[in-house]
Amino acid sequence: MVELKSGNDVTAWLNGRPEATRQQDAVVLASRAALRVLPYVAPSREWSRNVISKRIFAELTEISFRTITIARFFSIAPNHALATAVHSAFSAFSDFLEVFEATNSTAFCAADSVAFSVRTADSAVSAGSTTFSARSAAQSVAAQSNDTARSAAWREISRNATLIEELGAVATIATPIGSEEWLKSDIQRHWEAMKQFLRSTHKKEPVWIAWYERIMKGGTVSLAEEEAYILLDAQEIWEQGPDA
Repeated sequence: MVELKSGNDVTAWLNGRPEATRQQDAVVLASRAALRVLPYVAPSREWSRNVISKRIFAELTEISFRTITIARFFSIAPNHALATAVHSAFSAFSDFLEVFEATNSTAFCAADSVAFSVRTADSAVSAGSTTFSARSAAQSVAAQSNDTARSAAWREISRNATLIEELGAVATIATPIGSEEWLKSDIQRHWEAMKQFLRSTHKKEPVWIAWYERIMKGGTVSLAEEEAYILLDAQEIWEQGPDA
């Protein structure tokens, strides 16, 4: 099994991957690391009590979900529209992350992991993609609350690197994003908080709840459906339900 314990380890592992698949491997590793901390973007109770802060977090979560969808599928089926979406998503993230950077909060680290996963997809050369993938992985670990959780996060990254080696990047996408150990961890509390926040800020059941729960368990989504999440007007799809 691959053993990764730092961003440098991730970079070294990716540099050892075949050049033909290196960027694809980097994007899949980064996007799955970011997916595992995506629920951490939900605001704490203190943040959500403030109307302005709640609005900012609502926009940040929307961008987070749409951006991770881009990062997850860009290397599998790249096209001009997706490339445009990548640039747009990262620009939007850059603006929002300034709000959280000073605190180095859990929400910032999780959102930063998402941002670097999309930069991995956006990188034109494999050298850039390995650097951004390593940063995405490291920030997903930094989002954890203690050393035990951080060690567990590195085990999940190592497990995913092993899956990429054994199955290939595309086949890895169809597997659960985390192990049984991960599913029993603090992620459930964070995901329940995220679901509650999403439901509190939207009139209908947010489409992303059903989407993420499929991803957690290894459910596959068609490329046509996934691209619809990316390319439809953000507010339009955000207001629709799981059957959108």
